[in-house]
Amino acid sequence: MTRRNDTRNNWMTFQFVTKCRYKCFRKQSVIDSCIAGFKELERFGFEFGEMGFPLDHAHLALNLIKLYPAACGDWA
Repeated sequence: MTRRNDTRNNWMTFQFVTKCRYKCFRKQSVIDSCIAGFKELERFGFEFGEMGFPLDHAHLALNLIKLYPAACGDWA
């Protein structure tokens, strides 16, 4: 019997930095646009945890499903 659903957890923390460390996350509308963009990826199986937006970068926790490789040598 084989499993059809991947039940493993693969939580990773990502940090995205703006170009030249420009402080673009001052406005709440920019933060809301970024969150909406990340949430669009949920239909592909990604699961997002906490997100933080200091002035010049973004932190987010992501449960990366095994279908997508995390490194060059890790193919499904």
